[in-house]
Amino acid sequence: MRNFLALTLVLFSVALSAQVVLRGRVVDAENGQSVPFAGINVNDSRSGFTADADGVFEIRWNAPITHIYVRAFGYNRKRVEIDPATRDIVVRISTASDELNEVEVIAGENPLHKIIRKVIDHRDENNPTELDAFKYQTYSKVLFTIAIDSAMPDFDTAFAPLDTANPDSGWDTDSVQKVDSSGFFARQFASQQHIFMMESVTERKFKSPRDNERVLASRVSGLKTPLFVLISSEMQSFSFYDNYINILGSDRVSPIAPGAIGRYAYIPKDTLYEGSDTIFVIKYFPVKGHRFKGVDGELYITSNNWAVTEVIARPTHQDILGVVTDTSGTVFGVEIHQTYDLVEGHWFPREMMLNFRQFAQDDFGASTIAESNADVDLVGFGRTLIKNIEINPDLSRSDIDRVSVAVDYDATEKDDAFWYQYRGDSLDAREKRTYEFMDSVGQELDIERKIKWLMALTTGKLRWGYFDFNIDRIVRYNVYEGFRLGAGVQTSPKLSNWFSIGGHFGYGFKDKVWKYGYFGEIYLDKSTEATLYGGYDYDIYEIAGTSYKLQRKTIFGSSDYRFLNIPTFDEISDVYGGFRYRIWPNLQMDVSLHRQNRLTMSDYAYRYSDEQGDINLNGFNVLFARLELEYAPNDRYMSGPFGLRPIEITYPRFRLAYEESFDNVFDRSFPYHKINAEAAHQIKRVYTGITTLTLSGSYVSGDVPYTFLSGPQANGVGALSDFTFTNAISSARSFETMPFNQFAADAYVALDIRHSFEDRLFTIGSWAPKIDVLWRSTIGTLSNPELHTGFELQSLEHGYHEVGLEVNELINGLGIGFYQRFGAYYSGAYGDNAAVKLTYRTSVF
Repeated sequence: MRNFLALTLVLFSVALSAQVVLRGRVVDAENGQSVPFAGINVNDSRSGFTADADGVFEIRWNAPITHIYVRAFGYNRKRVEIDPATRDIVVRISTASDELNEVEVIAGENPLHKIIRKVIDHRDENNPTELDAFKYQTYSKVLFTIAIDSAMPDFDTAFAPLDTANPDSGWDTDSVQKVDSSGFFARQFASQQHIFMMESVTERKFKSPRDNERVLASRVSGLKTPLFVLISSEMQSFSFYDNYINILGSDRVSPIAPGAIGRYAYIPKDTLYEGSDTIFVIKYFPVKGHRFKGVDGELYITSNNWAVTEVIARPTHQDILGVVTDTSGTVFGVEIHQTYDLVEGHWFPREMMLNFRQFAQDDFGASTIAESNADVDLVGFGRTLIKNIEINPDLSRSDIDRVSVAVDYDATEKDDAFWYQYRGDSLDAREKRTYEFMDSVGQELDIERKIKWLMALTTGKLRWGYFDFNIDRIVRYNVYEGFRLGAGVQTSPKLSNWFSIGGHFGYGFKDKVWKYGYFGEIYLDKSTEATLYGGYDYDIYEIAGTSYKLQRKTIFGSSDYRFLNIPTFDEISDVYGGFRYRIWPNLQMDVSLHRQNRLTMSDYAYRYSDEQGDINLNGFNVLFARLELEYAPNDRYMSGPFGLRPIEITYPRFRLAYEESFDNVFDRSFPYHKINAEAAHQIKRVYTGITTLTLSGSYVSGDVPYTFLSGPQANGVGALSDFTFTNAISSARSFETMPFNQFAADAYVALDIRHSFEDRLFTIGSWAPKIDVLWRSTIGTLSNPELHTGFELQSLEHGYHEVGLEVNELINGLGIGFYQRFGAYYSGAYGDNAAVKLTYRTSVF
């Protein structure tokens, strides 16, 4: 055993002695300033190292280092020969100087187009998400820090000598020269710590269509919540081969998407050689006057299966963060940097980086490094290392969780030994100080509580201690109630994570009626959102309206504005109980039982017949069961100690609701079966915008009052001459020329087709309204219309059609829409069949 230990120590010491350590600093060749986060490759390998915010790097290598390659955005790539005896170096790199204006005089076919076409032709073969299966682990780090001008003083106060001829005689403390202390304290802060830092370790398993990333460890300076663990990897697309590259949530058209040639300009920068393969370095940017959200940067393309081995991309015009930092138009912006390696015969991402810094734009909107005039600059850096890659491992779908991201319950509690095996090194003094300082600040400012408050706000709630207050119940307005003031409150998770009780009330100043209700919920399982609930409501509901309880709610929604214009409602007293559950993360259900009293608040009456004869009713009692399902196969969710959270809302989406009433429960029963269904899908066209298709419909069996019928959503407010600000706000999928309470159906189907050109048709500087065109059609039947009096209800058997044009987001989200009815129900003057309405669309709601 002693011999074995001795041999181990000898081998370990030999390994240490064989390891080469090279330290250095990367600086600008012209001004000597540090170049932050420069990338370094050793010899001809693709193993990468990254300089820190001060341009300082340290390389530990288990073989002689003969040369290194240094690269940084805005600088020429440089090869540096390394003497075997060298241990410390300074690398001076020069800024790149591309004259983009020369591109306009290039005539004929650009020879680089042939290379780009080959990349496009092979992109399915090289796209990692087109593989049958893969798995890997990642280590990610994100930090923000401040870069200090090296010319700034590193002292706060200077003293003049007593005797200038003999400075050794001492200093005159009464003769004090003050300097700008902000630079002194900034330098002190920057030398000790960063502003923000975050790390994570994940494990991903993919077998189409299942895709799960498990968060093994998470650490965020100042925070304990693991909700932000994927911020580094979610900041950019995993693969550059898709039609769209996502940067910080913004979809940008890829320069290697079909149709990119002619819309992007390509310039040769360099040609490199790796063995028998050739690497073509190509600069790209959208052509001047383009009408799409693009990127600019550099592509490294290998002749080996025409794959991308490295890519740099920046959002053209740097319009994502949009933080203008000075009068010259300098913007605090972002770039992404990805590298790919050949793994088991397939090109696969190996490293993903983000750089945040100051950018300027040229005439093409492409980013260039901005010359900073500030003494202190904010810079940021994110890096994800992908390791232990396995291509087509032996995985079955049952091995992969249906949840897209699963956070371990102990992810924030991992010790230093765990972090070391993934990080590969210990944190330096500045990084340790960042965690220590920011954790104490986070505790002092109670940031965790504020984060939970913001999370509640996204669901329409204001959190105050043990209670949540519903924002949308404080004040409302519609033409029926006028202004409605009220409140809604329920117990918050601070009181209990396993149950909540609450209630609401409101008073309409026009209808002069109090509305109120109360409820209780028991949370059986967070991961499946299994919930038992029950309560009582006395409130108003649209006659023959269609609503889905599982539909995602926001504080404001463009589909909710028609509620302002609804002229008549039912007052409904509802005693209910139910169970809500996610069968899969993408499939949720709600089953409930309702005992309702409905009173139609208008001159409407339904002719009811029984053995005693006919009677006109406007009040109805019913007991019914309801089952609702919502399925969104591509939605992505994150699960963990915080429960289940959506991280991406996608299309297609499907909703189904089935109701069945119970007969012979009340003196006058209304037995019926009712099905409501809706399917929505979006088609993204790379250069022409987004097409949204929505198909909806309903079927009701049995003779029932108007309140139980259905029909397409109407939002017509009369002729053009009736236009007012309050009654002419359009909705997202309503028939804007269809009058309320004119059409009803016991069976109907409606199709809504909307194409948004987004901001690609018309731009003046930063002003870019979004143009939408739309078509709506519906057809339906109404049995026994003579049973309904008070409203002259019509069927839709001849087909109702409408077209529209919207110019959205003209000013702060406000726009204008023009709508025209045509077909069998066109009648009267032109103004009776057309509508002009305000629109309100934003990227937030």
